[in-house]
Amino acid sequence: MSGEEKTPAAATTPQCQFFVQRKKRLCRMTVKPGRRYCGEHQPQPNAEADQADKRIPCPNDPKHTCYASKLLKHLAICNARRTEQPAYIVHNINAPEAVDTCPRLPLSSYPKDALANVIDKVNHLYVKHVEGRITAQPPQPIHRAVLPEFSEEARAESSRRHLRQVSALLWAAERAGLATSRACYVELGAGKGQLSYYAAHAWCANTGSRVLAVDRAPLRHKRDNKLRSAPPTHTAPSDNATESRVSNVDLQDQQGKIGLEDNQLKEIDKTDAKKLSTPDKILKSDNISSSESTENLTNSKDSGNGETLNNIFNRDKILTNSENCNVICNSKDGEDGISTTETNDHITANSKVGNEETDKNKESEVAVRIRADLAHLALEAVPVVMESEAVVGLAKHLCGVATDYALRCMAAPGVASKSRGLLLATCCHHRAERPLYVAHQELQELGISAEEFNIMLGIVSWATCGDGRSRSRRRLQEAQETQRQAAGRRQEREETGRRAKALLDWGRVLWLRARGFHAALRHYVPRDVSLENVAIVAVRR
Repeated sequence: MSGEEKTPAAATTPQCQFFVQRKKRLCRMTVKPGRRYCGEHQPQPNAEADQADKRIPCPNDPKHTCYASKLLKHLAICNARRTEQPAYIVHNINAPEAVDTCPRLPLSSYPKDALANVIDKVNHLYVKHVEGRITAQPPQPIHRAVLPEFSEEARAESSRRHLRQVSALLWAAERAGLATSRACYVELGAGKGQLSYYAAHAWCANTGSRVLAVDRAPLRHKRDNKLRSAPPTHTAPSDNATESRVSNVDLQDQQGKIGLEDNQLKEIDKTDAKKLSTPDKILKSDNISSSESTENLTNSKDSGNGETLNNIFNRDKILTNSENCNVICNSKDGEDGISTTETNDHITANSKVGNEETDKNKESEVAVRIRADLAHLALEAVPVVMESEAVVGLAKHLCGVATDYALRCMAAPGVASKSRGLLLATCCHHRAERPLYVAHQELQELGISAEEFNIMLGIVSWATCGDGRSRSRRRLQEAQETQRQAAGRRQEREETGRRAKALLDWGRVLWLRARGFHAALRHYVPRDVSLENVAIVAVRR
């Protein structure tokens, strides 16, 4: 047994005396009268002691133990016991079982020559394939769904940065034509469900659309409960408006104009190619005036491709009758205050019985949450998806390999007929894994080997976390350089890290294009709002 005994100065309640080295404190479990340790940390009895009290590893999960004499009782209540899985949980459906023949090593273990070769290759491939093809989203006012919370005086600037990102993602989805009626907006890796919350207020009122939050962790459902207690009241654009405003600037290849139909090209201004590539630095436009009307917001800025926001949103067709906005019916609460998350029995709406016309217009709850790992999620089998006419994938800062799981999930054959598109803001590329990365074949065709890919996974951290040197080593080396040389070195490494991240996302774009999507990369916010400011925008052809 690891750890050492440590007796506190005063103990008001019987507490386990096992000192947890990792947490630098005593175990906080209570103990039986007369004992010093909890059941988990109780020392094993001697050979001549009563073996009935011996603790053995749990058959369900060997990470914890139980008393041998109480094994049957423990198995009946063990949290790790196997339960019947819902239909939408299929083991490793989005995680191919591939053997990694080239294990990843720390960046410091690779030779300097190999590292320098990868840096040169990253810069070369970026200039050849990616440079000029990541468009920047033009400045927009804060989205109407986010504006009330953004305008709160007591809100901290760090919180407003998150709201700016959410607002930009909502605008990006609308510009790409992803907002429609009878849709299911799936937030992949939802966490607290913040993006789902604002998407519901932006697009789900009076449209028959719903949001589905998917996360593997049993988080608090504060946003879900808030959405149930205060259903969406914002009106969303009509179908005609949303389907006619696909942003061809966002979803085209600037050389071959991939993703443009002939009839769409006629509706776009013949803009010079240089104007289509806006700079990375976007001017922020935070419109937080509570008195400004929706019409003023739509006429405030040009959309960046010669089309005003007033043309993007056909406001004359937007429903304004607030009495028709409340389409959410109350449903029975689960244990967490929302719909049950671990069964595929979906909670139907309980509304007052009226005439036949009212019964036909009954709507299920606007927000549904399921607990599932994206690696095992068969999205087509989720009840709320089955009942929807369109599926849109959303994610804000989806980490590493989870992005690859999400892409496979949205491009699966069972979802293809309903998949309208997806908008994923990526991050944490260093947490990707080559066997699970969707586009390792595409990058291999560009000339990146397995070992070079693993080196890239180390380089990407330079964009946000420095160059990986220890503080003492960095100070020693910078003391030997001039201030200008040190600053130039840092900027060069940061730029290399950003280019490596962009290459990984570009491979994902190529993977999506091969599967029937118009896909592109875009800077949805400036870097002073978030260093992770690149999103994948894809629309089904």
